[in-house]
Amino acid sequence: MGLNRRDFIVLSLVMLLFMAKQMFHDERYKRRLYTLSPAHPTYMVSQAFANVAEKGKYSSHSFVWPATRWEEVTRSSRVCLVTQGSVDRIFWVARQAEAFRGPVSMAIYAPGFDYAVALAMVSYLKYCFPAVQENVSFHIMYSRKYPPKFSTEYKAPPLSCSDPEGVNRLLMVLRGKENSIIKHYPQNHMRNLARRACPCENVLTVDIDMVAAPYMNAMLSNFLNTTKQTTPCKKCAYVVPLYEIQDDAEFPRNKTELLDLLQNHRARIFHEKVYSKNQGNARFHEYWEIQPDKEDSREYQVLYEIENYEERWEPILVLPISAPFFDERFVGFGCNRYSQVYELHLRKYNFRVLDTAFLVHRGFQTKAKYPHWRPREIQENLERYKEFKNEIHKKLKIKL
Repeated sequence: MGLNRRDFIVLSLVMLLFMAKQMFHDERYKRRLYTLSPAHPTYMVSQAFANVAEKGKYSSHSFVWPATRWEEVTRSSRVCLVTQGSVDRIFWVARQAEAFRGPVSMAIYAPGFDYAVALAMVSYLKYCFPAVQENVSFHIMYSRKYPPKFSTEYKAPPLSCSDPEGVNRLLMVLRGKENSIIKHYPQNHMRNLARRACPCENVLTVDIDMVAAPYMNAMLSNFLNTTKQTTPCKKCAYVVPLYEIQDDAEFPRNKTELLDLLQNHRARIFHEKVYSKNQGNARFHEYWEIQPDKEDSREYQVLYEIENYEERWEPILVLPISAPFFDERFVGFGCNRYSQVYELHLRKYNFRVLDTAFLVHRGFQTKAKYPHWRPREIQENLERYKEFKNEIHKKLKIKL
C-alpha cells in the first residue's frame, strides 16, 4: 500500500534528519535530543504591543526571547554583536554564539508562518546550546500585511542537538507558501532593531552567516579597554576583515589557519569575484595577509589605517554606540550597508584595520547564486542612494 501525503512528509523528515551534515562535533551535544512541544497560544506576540516602523510598513517586537544572562553579559562586555537574518538561517546562531562568546542581539524576519519556524528554532537552540540560551537575545520583525502565525498541529521527530542546520531545514515545513520568497528584505530595519537592543558602548554589525573568529568578544573588549585608556578615539571605525571559504573547508580558528586556506585557494576576500569594491578599499591582499607577530595575544591590535576612502566600500565595522544608524529607506539588495559607510566618511571617522580579527562566510560567492530580482532591487536602491547623498550633504552642510 502506498504512502499517503502525511506519512510521506514524516518519512522524508526522518530521512533528512539522518542525512543532514553535522556542523558541530562537541561531545556534550551529540547524544542530546530536543522534542518539539506544540505551540501554545500564549507564545504568540500581540500586535497591540508592536513597535511600528516610520512609514508603517513593518512591525517589530524587542526581546521576544531574551538571553538569560543578558544583563550580566552586556554589563561585562565592551561590544555587542548585532545581527539579523531570515528564518532559514537561524541555525547560524549556534556557531556564532559559541565563537563570539559574548552578547549577541539578533533580529529575525518572521512574517506569517515564518514566526512558527522562528519559535521552533529558537526553542531548540536555547535547549541545545548554553551559549545561545545565556548570551543571545532575539527580536522579530514582520510586514504588517503578514502578521505572525503558527500551527498547533505540527509534530516532528526528536531533533538532534548535533545538527542545527539539518533541524532548521526540517522545520522549514512550517513556513507558509506566501513567505517562501522574500523580496525587498528590510536589512537596515532589522539591523537597527537589533542594535537598539544593545546597551554596550560599541557594536559590531554582521549578517548572521558572517561567523566571528573564536573568542572575538574577549579580544575586542580587551582591545577597546586598552584603547580607551591609552589612545581614546571617539570617531574610530575598526575594520574586521571578511573572507569567504569553500563549502567543505573547516572554519579557521586563527589568522594563521585562514592564511593557509588562502595559500591553498580555499579562501578569498568576501565578494572578491562578484563585486570587488565590497571589501576592496581595505587592500587586504597588500597589507593584512601577512603572518601576525602576536597570534597568541589576548587582544587585537590595529595593523594599519585606511588613508583613502573609495565610495561603495562595505567594510564590517566595530563602531561606538554614538555612530549613525543604517538608513531604512534601503530595502532589498544594494546600497544598504555602504550608505552608512559613506556617512561615516563624511563625518570624518577614521577607519583602522584590526590584525588577527576576521569574519568568515561559508561558500564562494557567485552571481549564479543570485535571485533573478536582485538587479532590479539594486537599481531601485541606487535611485534612493542619490536622494540619500543629496540629503546627507545638505544635513552636514558639505558641498556635493
